Amino acid sequence: MKRKLVYIGAAWGTGLLCAAVLSYSFDFFILPAALIFLLVFRFVFKGRLKEFILIISAFVLAMSFYRAYDVLVYQKIIFCSENEISFSGKIIEENEYSGDKSSYVLKGKIDDNIKAKVLVYTDTLDSEIGDIISFRGKLKVPENTYLFSGKDYYKSEGIFLMSDKISELTLHKNKNISIGKLLNIYKEKVMSLIKLSLPERESGFLISMLFGDKSGLEEQDANTLFGTGIGHIMAVSGIHLMLFSRMVRFVLRKLNVRKFPLFIISEIAMITFSLCCALSPSVVRALFTLTMMYSAPLFFRNSDTLNSLCIVLIIMTVPCPFYILNPSLILTVAGTFGAGVFAPYATQKLKSDSMIQKVYKNLIYLLCVFSAVFPATVIIFGEGSLISPITNMILTPICMTALILAMISAIFIFLKPIAVLKAAGILCSVVLNTTKKLYGLEVTHIRFSGRIINYLLVILVIFCISAYFIHKSLHFSIISVMTSAAVFFSFAAYGNFYTGDKLRIAVLGENMGAVVITKGFKADIIDISGDKNNGRFVSKFLEENNINEINSIFICSKPYSSVSVYNYTLKNSNVNNVFLPYGFDVREDMKICGQIPVYSDYIDLSVKYGDYSFSIDESIVNVEYGSFICALTGGKDIKSRFGTNPVLICDRKGKFKVKNL
Repeated sequence: MKRKLVYIGAAWGTGLLCAAVLSYSFDFFILPAALIFLLVFRFVFKGRLKEFILIISAFVLAMSFYRAYDVLVYQKIIFCSENEISFSGKIIEENEYSGDKSSYVLKGKIDDNIKAKVLVYTDTLDSEIGDIISFRGKLKVPENTYLFSGKDYYKSEGIFLMSDKISELTLHKNKNISIGKLLNIYKEKVMSLIKLSLPERESGFLISMLFGDKSGLEEQDANTLFGTGIGHIMAVSGIHLMLFSRMVRFVLRKLNVRKFPLFIISEIAMITFSLCCALSPSVVRALFTLTMMYSAPLFFRNSDTLNSLCIVLIIMTVPCPFYILNPSLILTVAGTFGAGVFAPYATQKLKSDSMIQKVYKNLIYLLCVFSAVFPATVIIFGEGSLISPITNMILTPICMTALILAMISAIFIFLKPIAVLKAAGILCSVVLNTTKKLYGLEVTHIRFSGRIINYLLVILVIFCISAYFIHKSLHFSIISVMTSAAVFFSFAAYGNFYTGDKLRIAVLGENMGAVVITKGFKADIIDISGDKNNGRFVSKFLEENNINEINSIFICSKPYSSVSVYNYTLKNSNVNNVFLPYGFDVREDMKICGQIPVYSDYIDLSVKYGDYSFSIDESIVNVEYGSFICALTGGKDIKSRFGTNPVLICDRKGKFKVKNL
């Protein structure tokens, strides 16, 4: 039997995914599904019985392991939520926020009995990685919201509880010297030098590339990087670790270090680098993969990317099977498969003798990587870049050059190489400014939303895999990928660009305080409550619906906080008018969202566009569209009538349906 590890790894990952996505009621259908798969595998894929038994065993074992972990570990921990408990744990991760607030990931015990990782938000402490935090109080299970799927994300990180109401918090300094503490001190010094040497924007980007720490990266810059297809550069992965290890191995070879010491020293260097990057899933995957690649010649074996990937997938999900839905893990597995398996397979027969042939081969290679990563990015981020192969060919080498300069600066930090960092900063500025301009062009990226899109992607991926196993031909594989791409983009284009005559009314915000009225690809924003988070809700809703043209923004209350929020969240949108309440004075030359504001008392203010109109009477928004008439007041009234963050989709005949975000 060839490549047993590939069969086991693929079946293991599929089993975990099925357990994670499907409810317990679907477990009863596993045996019939396995029998059907036996017939298909046997007669269509011409598989052997031994292979089938191996695949089914790994699949069933993975599902059983996921269910057992859920019952015996996860349910036991979340049972402690809402109860008064005591907790003591070591700080394994910390992040600072504005307003002297910080979050701490603690690994310890609940009531000195149940092992758990918890997330604590509190005032910033004079702490370091490895210190002990103890407290009493209540913990809660993270929630999924419209802005952030906290429960799903933290669950995939192995964090099942977070602080709610805590007291008696004490910090116990760990005075013992450890490798982790020394590495954290070193990391902080490198980050401090970068921040002192570069402007805030460039330093945040460079630090995110070097250590994977995105806390200093502006949200808009992160969106533009992902929207143009090079957001992966911020996830420390195989590219980063490969660059670092090659630098180390290059120096060691110049010193004539032999094979075995070369492997040991480079391994220690890679582990050190991984610890500095907080052992993120992508860097751990890269560490294991490179370890197997570098160790293979020592045992007279050839390294195999697909084998290594399957082994790493099993190793990383055994400690916590919920890792299978971790966005970083999914992206790094998809990227590694695309770059190390599918792209080499698709380009193996292409010539690269001339410069034109090399460019053509590289472009096809990047297209293959793009096709492997694209489904994952759409499902995770709801967005896909249409220019990813081009931006990766042009901008990724610039990012890599900046990263190499940052690594050199980190290694020789005792020399304070500010000039080297400034050169890296210039390259970062070029990338950030270029991606911002490209992201402003609406044709460069497209938003995808809805479960139907995700289901379609899964079906098309299964179709491509089946086409390969049935024909085992490069020709048929490429045809299946191209056909799937044509079907997907045709369906997505129809869903994104055909709006019909529907009017959409969204009531958004934590307290339902912002109303967004959209028709076609234009919108009006009426901010009733002035809540500080309204702008973030509105911005996400507009992005999900591919709306970049805003007729007017009406800010009815708390303009001081709302103005700054909308200035930031809508700076990539085209705003035509901004209305503010009387009594809020700004300089005559001051623009808000690119426009000089108009003042109103919001009493019987009426706006009409073609066949629909709306009026604002203080805190009430009245909407008319043919026979449809509705009065919206926001807050608890809307929540009791339509639910949380409702979107009313209505037609001229007065019929409407409600969709909750």
